[in-house]
Amino acid sequence: MTTDIAARATLASVASGSVLQALCASDCYDFHHLPDLPEHTIVVADRGVLLSVTDDADATFRDGILDAATRLHLDAALLRIDPREVGPITVDLALGLLSGAPLTLANFALFETPKGDLWFVPQTCRPAVEITPEGFVLELVAPFDTLSQRDAGVLRASRSVHRILEPAEAL
Repeated sequence: MTTDIAARATLASVASGSVLQALCASDCYDFHHLPDLPEHTIVVADRGVLLSVTDDADATFRDGILDAATRLHLDAALLRIDPREVGPITVDLALGLLSGAPLTLANFALFETPKGDLWFVPQTCRPAVEITPEGFVLELVAPFDTLSQRDAGVLRASRSVHRILEPAEAL
């Protein structure tokens, strides 16, 4: 017997839910319609986070994330998901809770540690962003030692998101 997932569950909602779970944010959040951002944008004010999701692979919305982080004084993340393949979930960030102008980080990826913790990681060994119950935490040391470990964690995160939408089979 095959059970289908409810039609309202999408890759965008599952990816958002994964980040919300890592933030320990369990409230109900409304979508916000902010200028130059996708319609799938939520604000988790008690964590200082704006989270947005799109299936647009281009750099579209990057300026919107920076503007929102500056205007709202929040850390902002834009997740990019390709619904056609189980590939990396890429992330553009603007850390607006820091003093001064927001720090922008482009072309990061959602990363899952073997223990299940979520991070936003760069393409190389640079600072990374841990997703914690306190919000986004900029860390000088990434949660991997080698690029192959990085690639494995990025694939693990992508598979975790895609796996939730796969039909389940009951015995």
